[in-house]
Amino acid sequence: MCHERPDTLKHLLLECRFAQTIWSFINNIIRKFTSYPITPDIKLHLAIPRELQLLENLLTFLITATRHAIWKTRNQTYYEKRLTTPDRVIKSIIRSIKYKNTMESRKTRSIHADTLQMLVAEIEKS
Repeated sequence: MCHERPDTLKHLLLECRFAQTIWSFINNIIRKFTSYPITPDIKLHLAIPRELQLLENLLTFLITATRHAIWKTRNQTYYEKRLTTPDRVIKSIIRSIKYKNTMESRKTRSIHADTLQMLVAEIEKS
């Protein structure tokens, strides 16, 4: 996406300035739920440490949605020559979270609905 280095997975998801802008936004949201640092190992491998077990489902969804959005953007840039901005990618992640929240709220006795509603509230404040 940045065309500064070869498209390795590590570069695309962690080192690229484009991706770093997106992760900065996501990290600011995650910090509202925990002070535990979201490391590259968590971002790449979903290696959720014991300290974050209560937030595991939320973090897994948020990190997976972010990785997917970055990868999808890379493919659109590479194959379709369609350029975008980090802000648009962040908006697509927010849409994914809101959609997930809507689906979880429709389920009866959903464990994750309350957490997702808190996440949506935090995002809308940002």
